[in-house]
Amino acid sequence: METHRRLIDELKDAKLVPLVDELKFLRARKDESEIAAMKKAAAIAADAMGAILAEIRPGWTEMETALQFELEARRRGAQQVAFETIVASGENSAMPHARPSNRKIEMGDFVIIDFGVRYRGYCCDETCTLAFGELTVAKKNAYRATLKAHDEAIASIREGVAAASVDRLVRDVLGKKYSRYFVHATGHGVGLEVHEAPRLALQSPDVLFAGMLVR
Repeated sequence: METHRRLIDELKDAKLVPLVDELKFLRARKDESEIAAMKKAAAIAADAMGAILAEIRPGWTEMETALQFELEARRRGAQQVAFETIVASGENSAMPHARPSNRKIEMGDFVIIDFGVRYRGYCCDETCTLAFGELTVAKKNAYRATLKAHDEAIASIREGVAAASVDRLVRDVLGKKYSRYFVHATGHGVGLEVHEAPRLALQSPDVLFAGMLVR
């Protein structure tokens, strides 16, 4: 704001034009060094999550699971977590932005872990779904439908595709039975920030180009 005021004072006859969208899309396309840093961040996060998967069991709380992931990530070279790690179990797993609580993981639960780390300033962002014990038929069917939508969305991504069409495809694959529960956009770009352009959402005007990374 101070810089903006100073420019207005010094350039009295000039009209300042915001370049929000232009700068947003300069950031959206990554070069090789940026992609390498993000791949390293993803590898650190995946390794840390692997350590968690080897140990997690019913009785762990959501909060201690999140803290354990962050500890494992820092041990493997993460500068810090990219955002507060989300661990949501049972009924909490239906909330896209749940905060870890003292709820204990139980047999029959779905557990959502949304996690990411920073490496050399760049972020990764990933969500995993775990299942504990034997699931009901309804839970199995919901998982299979979500996995199918996930896989078809990834297969549709290529240069020149409208971001909104990816989101629409996901909702079409989920169908009437499940799409009404899908209260979130399909995805977004990642980079120096966890949320960057492009947005994979129904109202998004963005188009996908080479060099963009989305989750």
